[in-house]
Amino acid sequence: MAIVNIGTPPKEWEVGDSHFIRIHHFASLSSKKDRAVMSPPFSLFGNEWRLHVYPGGRSEASTGMVSMYLELCSECEFSCRATLTVQTSTGDMSLEHDASHMFTNGELYGCKNYTRLKQLIHPSKKILENGTLTLRVQIAPDEGHHCKNFIPKNQLDRDWDRKLFNSMPTNSS
Repeated sequence: MAIVNIGTPPKEWEVGDSHFIRIHHFASLSSKKDRAVMSPPFSLFGNEWRLHVYPGGRSEASTGMVSMYLELCSECEFSCRATLTVQTSTGDMSLEHDASHMFTNGELYGCKNYTRLKQLIHPSKKILENGTLTLRVQIAPDEGHHCKNFIPKNQLDRDWDRKLFNSMPTNSS
């Protein structure tokens, strides 16, 4: 789901772009360490990203833990808040990991101990839907950091009255 904002949204609004990733037959994937499932590249805020999921964790993860990392595939640096969330089979969001980071091209950044594998695959937790794990990746640029397709703030938004009234001819009677 992509949300397009035109103009500068109010500060209190949650500004972010989301992408959903489904990993089918998740419980049957290898739970050996350092075995990743990678998403195809996807676009958020004008940059290309890829999600790496390690059902058995990366080498530095605790035993039985799932690791999840986000990779910036674009040739740039991008400072943002990244949120990785599991969507349950009922559509609720749970198991959220949220962090701000300055991403650089090719770097993996995320969570080595995201959650226990048993928690994701146990039927009573109702996380997998017909064996499919659904993840949401949400990106929100840090203050002052702009993406490739950034449209600058409209000057009229900030000081429209000064610019408008100072440029208008005065009526002298």
